Parts: sequence; C-alpha cells; structure tokens
Amino acid sequence: MTYSVAGLKTGDKIGKATVVIDIIKKGNPEIRPCTAMKPLYVTIHNTGNRGKGANAKAHNNLIHNLAGKSVRDTSHVSWHAAVDEDYIYIHIPFNETAWHCGDGAKGNGNSKSIGLEICMHSDQKHYEQAEENAIALTVHLICFYKLSANEVRPHQDWSGKYCPELIMRRDGNFAKYRARTEVAYQIAISGDKNTVVKGDENIMQFSSSTTKSAVRDELVQFVGKGLINQSWLVKFDKGEMTNGDYDGLKLIVNQRLIVAK
Repeated sequence: MTYSVAGLKTGDKIGKATVVIDIIKKGNPEIRPCTAMKPLYVTIHNTGNRGKGANAKAHNNLIHNLAGKSVRDTSHVSWHAAVDEDYIYIHIPFNETAWHCGDGAKGNGNSKSIGLEICMHSDQKHYEQAEENAIALTVHLICFYKLSANEVRPHQDWSGKYCPELIMRRDGNFAKYRARTEVAYQIAISGDKNTVVKGDENIMQFSSSTTKSAVRDELVQFVGKGLINQSWLVKFDKGEMTNGDYDGLKLIVNQRLIVAK
C-alpha cells in the first residue's frame, strides 16, 4: 500500500523536488510525540547545519537515528520535513506535533504548526532552489489544510531564536519570504501558472504564457552574454520584477552592447 501524507506520496514532485515519505518509528516521545494535531501554521526554519553533505537525506538519516535511541540519550528535537534543492523528506505526519520551535508542549509553534527545515550546508549548489521547493511545499500545505500565507511563520515568532537565519540575514526580516509564499499561493489558486499575482501594480503582468516565455528567454540570453547579473533572472522567476526593472535593464544592455562595439 502506498503511504500518503497530506495528499503526497513518495515520488511526487513539489517544486523541483522529489518527495520521499520516510516516517520515523514510534517509541521515543522526545522525537515523535505521536500527539494528534490540527495544523494552524507552517513554521519555516533553516537547519543551522553547515556541514558538508548536510542535505535533506542526511537530516532524514539523523532523525531516524535519534528516533531509535532511548529518551535518556536524546533531547526534544524533531521536525516534519527537510527540504533541499532536489528532495523533500517527510519524517513525521503533518497532523502530529513535533519539537521544532522551542516553545514547549503547549506553545503554538510546537503544538499547532508544521515544521519545515530548509537545508543550508556548505557544499550546497542551489540553495535558492531549496527555498523555492519549501515555498511550493508550503503552498501545498496551506491549500490542503485550508490555511493562508498569514499563517506561515518564522521560527523566531515562537521562541525568539534567530531562525530561519539565512532568510532573516538576507532580507532583514521574514516579510519578503512570506510575500513570496503569498504570490505562489495566489498563482496556485488562480489555476494559471503564467499569471503573476501581487499587490504591487508595477509588477510585470503577462497576458499569455508565450509572452512570459519570450521575456524570460530574452533575460536568459542577457545573462548568458554577461550583460546582466543572474540575480535579475532569479527576481523574474520569483515574480518580483517590475516594469521599471525591465525597462531599465534593456537600457543597460543597449549601452553595454554599444560600448562592446
């Protein structure tokens, strides 16, 4: 029988990641409390593990190893899923509590939220894609459990820990990451993956997939020729590029082409 968690099964694709469901065994309540939960939030973490090879599979191995130990040899530490650029490993059913927020057994973080750990190891090749996969998984979860992007929280909200540290350090706070999740959610519920939905009316809009693809292909060519930075293509793919950004980039490209001649 195929095991399913929140409508997901091993082999499914979320974002660009392959789902692997590998639920840890029962027995150690400090790792898997086995307490029923109706999820009201999704909590985002960075693993904090910069060690080489500390990807989603490695964290799956880690939590299985911890689950096999006795209570005297562990502390309260667990999470529902680990995410990297290639895989999403689900270790604890999303309708059970886990120890990932540091706010105790009655805190809303531990008792009412799903914990997603985004990998950040030193030899990671595509951290940005790991974030995108986490956002895609979050959108699936908020749709499945009928939540909203407002219920997507950083670890910091529950216990004050500076986590997810890479996201917080880069963006200054969690607002931009939540906004990216909201965009992805709106696209998902609109049923049109080619539509960019965002509150800023200056964000680029596309009337068809052909138009969007043409603009992206142009940007890919600019990046390939070294005329603009890769970060602009990332911004486009996140749905954050404005009409002003695009017009400005074309001016810069034209100037650089003239100089090159």
